[in-house]
Amino acid sequence: ILGGTSASGSFTGLGAASGPRPTVCMQQKLPGNLLANCVFVDSNQCIELWSADNNSLTNCVFDGAETALLRFPMERKGQGNRCRNSIVVNVRGLYRQLDKIADDDVLFTYSDFFGNRFDMPAGEGNISADPLFANRAAKDYHLKSAEGRWDAAASKWVRDDATSPCVDAGDPADDASAEPEPNGGQVNMGAYGGTSEASKSPTR
Repeated sequence: ILGGTSASGSFTGLGAASGPRPTVCMQQKLPGNLLANCVFVDSNQCIELWSADNNSLTNCVFDGAETALLRFPMERKGQGNRCRNSIVVNVRGLYRQLDKIADDDVLFTYSDFFGNRFDMPAGEGNISADPLFANRAAKDYHLKSAEGRWDAAASKWVRDDATSPCVDAGDPADDASAEPEPNGGQVNMGAYGGTSEASKSPTR
């Protein structure tokens, strides 16, 4: 990724059969990237950080990684890499693969970790619960909501019989005004949090 890049969208990894390739690679020479409202599916490693600094991922979904969620192949420790309001599921490998040094990491906050091989990392607001995606098999990562969920295939709002624990579970300091009412005044976790397709909050 180029330094200072902002990106959103869906990214499919090359998978274990294609070799140890990440979905996203961040480098020391190109710092300060922002990836928001992204979906990363079926990679070998989801993110590889080459002594990378000050990269931010927010409202992302990581679904499946064969080797590791994170890989750190370099000797210099990266600085200021953060991820928040995100959902990590079905990682069959490690939380992080450390090739050179023992303590490189990404700070995860207000994120959901479910169905992974590793334990949930420490971080403010992190939870471990089934995110209740609309249809994970079909790569529909909208969150279920009894109050209302956007069904892209039908181009309409629908109601579910349950509400995802990731609704209203994002960082309370983030702006939720782009989410449709009722939005609880707090962003959702996941790829549609903070957007017009965010699942609606239960009325109280």
